[in-house]
Amino acid sequence: MHTSSPSRLKNLLLSALVASSTLPAAIGVEPTAIPSAPITEQIPQPTNTARSSVQNAEDQFKLGRAYFRGEGVPQSYEKAGYWYQKSADQGNTKAMHNLGIMFIEGIGTPKNEATGYFWISKAADLGDQGSQELKGILLAQGKGVSKDTTQGIALLEKAAKLGDRAALARLGEDYLLGGDGIVKDPKKAVPYITEAAKAGSPWACGALGQLYLRGQAGLPCDKSLAEPWLKKGAELDDAESQTHYASILLSKSTLFAYPWLKLALGRTTDPLCNNLMTECRLGMKPEQLAEGDAEYERLKKQYGFVR
Repeated sequence: MHTSSPSRLKNLLLSALVASSTLPAAIGVEPTAIPSAPITEQIPQPTNTARSSVQNAEDQFKLGRAYFRGEGVPQSYEKAGYWYQKSADQGNTKAMHNLGIMFIEGIGTPKNEATGYFWISKAADLGDQGSQELKGILLAQGKGVSKDTTQGIALLEKAAKLGDRAALARLGEDYLLGGDGIVKDPKKAVPYITEAAKAGSPWACGALGQLYLRGQAGLPCDKSLAEPWLKKGAELDDAESQTHYASILLSKSTLFAYPWLKLALGRTTDPLCNNLMTECRLGMKPEQLAEGDAEYERLKKQYGFVR
């Protein structure tokens, strides 16, 4: 089963930043802006053609995202932060969200978690759904703001009711394992995890599949109910799902299980992955291994997995 750890919040922050392209003082503290003068000197002035495209907040956000990703321009977190700041100052909530994460993680700017919380909070208050979820987590954990578990959970619940996949998954994990000030209650976790899985959360797919596989949290122990969720999670590149999906496939054929285990290898702390891979390799002939490796490459291409 997936476990909660301090790195989960960091992974959530970074994945949220990439997808849309955790803190010391209280919310009332005025944020420190990304220094504009030194960064401006490093940014080539746009040509006449390009200049017209950076006059509004949305285009500034897109330019910041382009610099963050290195799409069409040399990759530069500093320049990404500069344009996100420009856009955020004009009220673009997506830019506020990304800028907040950059401050929280110290990406392209000195780390300033209070300033990061300020921008996340501002975007949340303006209705940005992803920011509402992050604000809830930060409040519940007391990171960058005085700890307020009640308000934090209320924000997560609000985002979950709006169908926010990450908020549903977060609440599911909190009730399943205990976290963010929530008392462990696995049965209460199931509806959140189920909705998150339906919405395409890789973690939730894997968690729900494992609960069915083990008959936990009030769910029946039913491999036939576990398999489709684990398959979905595996196809979404969740390493835990790939491992447990392979464990089901292994009863049918080592050749079926092998490529999924190879996809998960090195990406999960669950010893089951290595154990099953060893079992596969010991039971497969050289020509079967070659066939399994070919299927591994096919799956990578089919689902766009990067290894």
